[in-house]
Amino acid sequence: MKKTALILAFPIILLMLSIAAFAAPFGIAKVTINGMESNSERIALELGANVQVGVTLNTAYDAKDVRVKAWIGGYEYDDVLAVSDVFDMKTGVTYRKELTLELPRDLSVIEDHDYTLHVEVRGRDNSVESTSVVYLEPPRHSVVVQDVIIRPSTMVDAGKTLAVQVRLENFGEKTEKDIKVEAYLPQFGVSGIEYVDVLDPFEGEDSTESTSFIMLTVPSDMITGDYQLKIKASYARGHEETEATRMIYVKGKDSSEEYASELAKESVTAISRQQDFVVGAVGSYRVAIANIGDSKKVYTVEVSPLSWGKAEVFPASLELASGDASEIRVSILPEKEGMQQVTIKVKEGNTVIKQDTYGVTVSASAVEKQGSVDKLNSAFKDVDKGRILMLLSGVLVIALIVAVIAGTRPRY
Repeated sequence: MKKTALILAFPIILLMLSIAAFAAPFGIAKVTINGMESNSERIALELGANVQVGVTLNTAYDAKDVRVKAWIGGYEYDDVLAVSDVFDMKTGVTYRKELTLELPRDLSVIEDHDYTLHVEVRGRDNSVESTSVVYLEPPRHSVVVQDVIIRPSTMVDAGKTLAVQVRLENFGEKTEKDIKVEAYLPQFGVSGIEYVDVLDPFEGEDSTESTSFIMLTVPSDMITGDYQLKIKASYARGHEETEATRMIYVKGKDSSEEYASELAKESVTAISRQQDFVVGAVGSYRVAIANIGDSKKVYTVEVSPLSWGKAEVFPASLELASGDASEIRVSILPEKEGMQQVTIKVKEGNTVIKQDTYGVTVSASAVEKQGSVDKLNSAFKDVDKGRILMLLSGVLVIALIVAVIAGTRPRY
């Protein structure tokens, strides 16, 4: 009987061992959706919003190359999907991965609004999955800028007129009325307004509408370059709004020098300069600036790189209201003597409104001068000692010659 029981139990044991061999070492301990723990209750999610899915994991033994995936099916164009990076898991360590699902605005919800959120954890050979029921619904109010049409094109000459048409789409539950649409160039205060009377809810007959053309005249004094065209739609009695930005290219003044010249007329700058510097002693330039324009301006000062010293500017920038004046100090610590140069630029925003180059005479420090004098005196002393020794030597030689001559004369 015992042998028979063992023979019958053997296939079952093999089956259990094979199942254990292929079972995933890791498990999903908890899933949260926008901070709420997933359970049998349905969690409401709004279309067009980002959904934070948190997955807490543990493992029975080490696992390599693990990845977490979350997705919702039923979208016409693809699954709504988020995937983590690959990571390894260690036994006895709890892991948490955060994924972000971007719910499409144009997802057509089914009648009961119920969808399944799948969370899958997959390793090299194994995987586990958890599912949750979520309730998808459109927001109460949600108008977006679907398209912006610019005539004659996004490239325009300064002084010419742009025609801007804005197409709106309603992804909300409510019908929107009297939508105010504004197109404007924020750099120059040029704007125009049109209205859209009615926008039906998403997938209604009139859920998209276009404005009439909004006419904007580009100022004739604009500098050649890229500029922002802003679109703003206000609706729900002004309580809601949506914005969009498009770029246009303006062919205007070809020379930034002309623009800088115009800016310079709105500011008065004067640089008091110091001609002579000494090595090791800080010298300075004072840059006095007055704003005589009609609006607030921000000024900065730049100093050319110096090979002969170090420069510091204080304050870093100067904000002056119309009619105000102040100064920026440029401090320089010379490190080499000789004839040098320094270039100082005064800028309003990114535009240079004044630039001057100054010749600088840098002399040696007092310590260096004293050292030179001491060396010179020492040299003179050495020279004097040499002359004295030479003179003494000469006298001794003459005395010896005289003595020898005197000793060889005949005596009478």
